[in-house]
Amino acid sequence: MIARKATSAVQRGLFLLPPVESADNREADIARARARLRTWEVRRAFAARVLIALSLPMAYLLLMLSTGAVPPLVAARVVLWPWLATLAVSALCAEAAWRNRVRLEALLDARMNG
Repeated sequence: MIARKATSAVQRGLFLLPPVESADNREADIARARARLRTWEVRRAFAARVLIALSLPMAYLLLMLSTGAVPPLVAARVVLWPWLATLAVSALCAEAAWRNRVRLEALLDARMNG
C-alpha cells in the first residue's frame, strides 16, 4: 500500500526552529565567505586587466576621431562591444565582491560579539 503524501508542515517533520549555531559552523561559514570573496576579487582583477588591454585599441580609435579621421565602422564595433561587455562584467564582479565582503564582515562581527 502506498502511503499518503504529507501535506502539512507537521506531517513532513518541518519545524520552525532556528539553526544550531556552533563555533564549527561559524568558522566554516567564515571560511566559505572568504573563499567566495577571494574568487570574486580574482574575477574582478582579471576583468580589469582585460578592460585595460581593450582600452588601448579604444584609445587609438578615439585618437583617430580627435584628429578628424573617421575610423572604419566595423573596427569601431569590434572594439566597442567587447569593451562594453568587459565593463559590464567588471561591474558585476565588483558588486558581487562588495556583497560578499559585507557578508564576511557581518559574520566576523557576529563572531566577535557573541
